[in-house]
Amino acid sequence: MLYAHASVARLDTVLADRTPAPDDVHHTRAHLTTFRLHLDRIRHIALPPAKTLDLIHTIASQLPARDGRFG
Repeated sequence: MLYAHASVARLDTVLADRTPAPDDVHHTRAHLTTFRLHLDRIRHIALPPAKTLDLIHTIASQLPARDGRFG
């Protein structure tokens, strides 16, 4: 999902990436309000970038070695 903030909230645009292709561009007020709420929730529960990388590295280190790249 790509949320593009405009200088005025009513002009914000959301591109929902779905299989097989990103074919829906949502721009109605109701859609934008819904996507803003989802984006706010995601931001609230998401890990900060550094902690995300730490988590990825921790998980990768626990995976079986494959071509010597992990583990």
